[in-house]
Amino acid sequence: MKKQTNIERMAAAGSCLLMLLAFYVVSTTVLATHTLTIQLLMQVGILTVAGAAVWLMLAHPGLDRSEILLWLILALGILTRIGYMLYTPAYVRGHDFGEISVDSCGHAAYILHLLQGELPSSNIGQFYHPPLFHAFSAIAMACYRALSGFATPEHLMEAAKTVSCAASIVTLFYARKLCRQLRLGDGATRMAVSLAAFLPNHYLLAGRVNNDALAVMFMPAILYYTLRWYERQDWGPLVKLALCFGLGMMTKISVGVFPLVTGCMMLLVLYQRLRERNGLAIIRQFAVFGLIAFTLGLWYPVRNFIRFQQPFNYVVRILEASDLYCGDHSLWERFGLIKNFEIYDHPFEDYNVWSYLLKRSLFGEFTFSMGKVSPGLLILINLLLILLSFAAMALVLVQHGPMDGPDLLLAGTDGFLHSFQRSLSLWLHHGFLSSTWFLTDVVGQGDDLLCAALKY
Repeated sequence: MKKQTNIERMAAAGSCLLMLLAFYVVSTTVLATHTLTIQLLMQVGILTVAGAAVWLMLAHPGLDRSEILLWLILALGILTRIGYMLYTPAYVRGHDFGEISVDSCGHAAYILHLLQGELPSSNIGQFYHPPLFHAFSAIAMACYRALSGFATPEHLMEAAKTVSCAASIVTLFYARKLCRQLRLGDGATRMAVSLAAFLPNHYLLAGRVNNDALAVMFMPAILYYTLRWYERQDWGPLVKLALCFGLGMMTKISVGVFPLVTGCMMLLVLYQRLRERNGLAIIRQFAVFGLIAFTLGLWYPVRNFIRFQQPFNYVVRILEASDLYCGDHSLWERFGLIKNFEIYDHPFEDYNVWSYLLKRSLFGEFTFSMGKVSPGLLILINLLLILLSFAAMALVLVQHGPMDGPDLLLAGTDGFLHSFQRSLSLWLHHGFLSSTWFLTDVVGQGDDLLCAALKY
């Protein structure tokens, strides 16, 4: 297990270094303007890796084919992310990117402020977000400026893409680690990692200059370290979990919804330890966890609350005059059955939450010149995966689920906690991963959608 973990760490680090090298070579040569050449090189890389995997399986039948296929999936996911990042300019398919100027208020302006060594002096636009992604981007831009000699903000902003691409690559390895921690079978692991690797919006994140990719990276990491800590309550997983929480919330405050799962598991462990009259050690761990996570995660919201009276759950309010406002539609139209069967999302026209999430988890808010057959099939497959994952969770809970109501009443608190613990465990093990990537996309990017869906 330890050897496998070390190999994955080296593979993740090597992939990120390869990405940085490729970015530097492309961005400082004539390749920067040759999109078709970059796409061709990416396709050659994909065919080469696939061919090497086939050769390994044929020439060395004693090797574990399942492991080869899994590494092939990871490699293809990494290549598509790097390729997309290289041939897509920073301002293309962005979310709230804004103008590349400190006088603007989008993500680009936020990064430029930090590049100048200062936090934004207001919380307008995207300045309400915590600064971790923007700080990493400013560091990447400063290093790129020193190495390349470029000085214009437009050139330097391209380097910010490498932060999102690195985060998206690391997310793939956390998907693999999470599957192993859940002790999923080979087939289930390949399916879950494939979904993480090839869901289109996941590698669209890899070339986007905003905090979504980094926030999404921390989500499977939080789930992974939660399970690691729950098994043995060691200090190592606890500190890593606290760092993921704190840094995740320093990236995007919506990462803070994940304590719902972690908190339930921590309360279960605390109750069990108190029953054993051994609660002091766990309370001590909770104190260290809170010190790390809350200090890292809440310093910027506290700063904004003091300076601007910004609420801790603040999201930019969508006014009735905004094109995104959909409060004039009924609750049934917004939260009922899907009526809009257009292939792509239209953020200023769509108002149904489920339609919007289904399509956005694939294509974001953008359209592509690829006809209707391929994207239509992708939407159908995505819908089937989501429905099947929830059906699997329901089926497992029915077949192996918690005690019924009378048993709970007879068993009292112990029975309730045992039932809840068992339900939580089954939910984590069955039907969970397929819906996890859909939900992380919603949590990581859904702030504007939820605001648009709720009537103020």
